[in-house]
Amino acid sequence: MHDEKARIASIMNSPHAKGREQLARHLALETNLSAEQAVSMLQAAPVGAALRAAIPPVAERSADAAIAGALSVQSVPGAPGAHGGDHASMWKRAVARASAPVVEQRKQLGLE
Repeated sequence: MHDEKARIASIMNSPHAKGREQLARHLALETNLSAEQAVSMLQAAPVGAALRAAIPPVAERSADAAIAGALSVQSVPGAPGAHGGDHASMWKRAVARASAPVVEQRKQLGLE
């Protein structure tokens, strides 16, 4: 029991845990990684705002691709959906629905 407390304390009190508190908590309490392994992961992880920038929600990553896809469908004569309709907004709605679980997970991790 003392060894486990020491492991948790080593992870949580590591200088690399600063700005990565939720990840440190997860590694300390939810994994069986050694303190050295967990601290190494903390050191490699981006800090705070850098983490948010490193993992954008699906909607942000897909917006350009969705719009490009909608435009390419519109430009192909005879393609399904090529006649009228607002394809860009259709794709944005579809991407938002698909990314909702990711956005929720990011909120739970404190990234939103």
